[in-house]
Amino acid sequence: MKNMKIIFAVLGVVILGIFVISVYVFTDFSENPGYDADDNDMYIIYETPVESEDDCSRLEKYDEQNSVCYFECQTEKECEEIGKKIDEEFENLSGEYDAFSELQFNKAHHFEGEDVIDAQTILAEYRVEKNENFVFIQGKKEDEKQQKVIKWIKFISPDDFSDKYIENVKLVETIEDGQTLAYVHPNDKNLAKWNIVVAMDSFHDGEQEVIFTLIHEFSHILTLNHSQLTEEFTDCKTFEVQEGCLNNSAYLNTFYQKFWKGKFDEWAENYEENYVKDPNAFVTEYASVNPGEDIAESFARFVLKNKPTDTSMIKNQKIAFFYDYPELVKMRNDMRDNLKNFVRKRVRN
Repeated sequence: MKNMKIIFAVLGVVILGIFVISVYVFTDFSENPGYDADDNDMYIIYETPVESEDDCSRLEKYDEQNSVCYFECQTEKECEEIGKKIDEEFENLSGEYDAFSELQFNKAHHFEGEDVIDAQTILAEYRVEKNENFVFIQGKKEDEKQQKVIKWIKFISPDDFSDKYIENVKLVETIEDGQTLAYVHPNDKNLAKWNIVVAMDSFHDGEQEVIFTLIHEFSHILTLNHSQLTEEFTDCKTFEVQEGCLNNSAYLNTFYQKFWKGKFDEWAENYEENYVKDPNAFVTEYASVNPGEDIAESFARFVLKNKPTDTSMIKNQKIAFFYDYPELVKMRNDMRDNLKNFVRKRVRN
């Protein structure tokens, strides 16, 4: 009986060995990204989930089974070179933002504390629930362009931030005279929450306008939400905005104290005078309107541009300002990761 057990044990080992050898021999590793059949070297692989092969750049291959674009590189240096091309395209995108912002100069972005939209003009409205779940409330949700706006809001606003501060997203045909692209305002029934209103007829030149506008508007919620201020206006010793009195450590108050107080007129009717006084103090002319628009425009550059190496000009100091906050650096990195799908399409040629 003991001998029989030994025989079965030996047979088991032999069968297992044959199985392992068979798997190794008949598996084609050359078809698996990351393995080179010629020299047995492993590649470094970078993958990004995409919707289709059209989202891949000329530098990438498409894995249909896993729906990812990927590129392979054998050295860190090679990977860095490819990464630089992506960063360069973000820089190009930032330059386009500058031109876009100048076109929008004198057009209102941020309606302080009020909703100027008639309920009858809403094309679609969504309520933001836990885990950044956009629940359709009213209107028509089949429109592809509308769904793209929702997608970009998800990409730009972190999930936990949306859950905490965004109440509704309203998509409308036009806003007032057709010039304003979007705006944000506190919810009338719950001032701790904000609404985002986006005009669909304004996005004539492609998705980049959606991205530019939403980054700008997101920064208003970031700098004016309830964690940044109190609604008490009595004896405010910091920078006072329409939403309330900013906390001493609030992003916007710190920004104001450093770059505006005693230097520029924060509520000047003829705000062009701020820009003329020192053009190198503002990332765009629109930024000279007031500290709120200045920090919004500077934040957009913070997201899109590389960290400035020359901070002799005040406008570069404003971009560098955000790097003092680790939570904002993380937010920037997350946004850029999400936006790489868009940037990827721009390096195809």
